[in-house]
Amino acid sequence: DEVVENAIDETHRASGNDESYVRIIVTRGEGPIALDPRAVDSPTFVVIVVPLSLPTAEAYLRGIRAAGGKIVTDAEITGLAREGDGWRVETGAGSFSAAVVVNAAGAWADEIAGLAGVAKVGLQPKRRTAFTFDAPDGMDVHALPAVVDAEENWYFRPESGRLMGSPADEIDSPPCDAQPDEMDIAIAVDRIEQATIFQIRRLASRWAGLRSFVADRTMVAGFAPETKGFFWLAGQGGYGIQTAPAMGRLAASLAIGSTLPADIAGFGVSAADLAPDRPALRAA
Repeated sequence: DEVVENAIDETHRASGNDESYVRIIVTRGEGPIALDPRAVDSPTFVVIVVPLSLPTAEAYLRGIRAAGGKIVTDAEITGLAREGDGWRVETGAGSFSAAVVVNAAGAWADEIAGLAGVAKVGLQPKRRTAFTFDAPDGMDVHALPAVVDAEENWYFRPESGRLMGSPADEIDSPPCDAQPDEMDIAIAVDRIEQATIFQIRRLASRWAGLRSFVADRTMVAGFAPETKGFFWLAGQGGYGIQTAPAMGRLAASLAIGSTLPADIAGFGVSAADLAPDRPALRAA
C-alpha cells in the first residue's frame, strides 16, 4: 500500500544508492502471544536496502571457465565454413572446430553470416552518442527520474552520481569502433538546456556505441533454417542489457533444442517471433 511504498522510497533515497536491492521484513510486533496475528495491531516493519551490484565481467568469465569454456581474444575471424558435421573457424589466434556456431557478433553479425555463406538478416547498426555532466549544485541526482523528450529527440537520466544525456540519435553506420560526434553532442546539450534549468558547461565523459536493428526492430534468435548448426543471436537494439537475463535463458533453450522457459512463454513470446526467417525479415 502507499505506506509501504513511501517507506521503501524514503529508505532508498536516504541510502544514496543509485539502485538498490530491497528486502522487506514484517514481524508480528509486540503483544500477547497468539496464533491469530490480528491480536497485534502494531507490527514491526523493516526496510533493508543494499547497493544493487550487477555481476561483473570477471564473474561471467569464471562461470564460463567453470563450465569448461575458454576465452580467446584478439581473434578476428577470417574464415567460417562447414567441415564434416560441424564448423571450422579460422581466426588470427588459430583454428577452432565446433558443432554449433553462435553468431553473437553484434554490429558485425551480418558480416559473420556472409563469411559462413548464410543468408543475412538485414542488420543495420546505428550510432548513438552519450555523455555525462554534473547536476546543478545542491541537486540530488538520485531523486531524479529518467527524462525523455516526447518526440525522443533527447533524454537524460541519473548515472553514477552525475547525469547522462544523449540526443537519442540513430545514425546509420557500418560496423566499426564508434566514436562520439561533436555535432551530435552539441545538439543534445542545446536541446537539454532549452528544455530544462541545466547549464551544461563541462562534460565529464563522452562516448558512442552501435545499436543494431533488423527491419521489425525485434531481436533475432534461432538457427538459420537452411544451414545446420548456425545460431543467430543479434539485433538487440538498445535494450541488450535490460533484456539479457530473459534473452540469455531463451537463447540457451533454443540453442539446445529445448522448449522456451515457461515464464517467458507466458508473456506470449514464441520461437517464431524471433526466428531469423520470420516474415518481416524475409520481406526485408
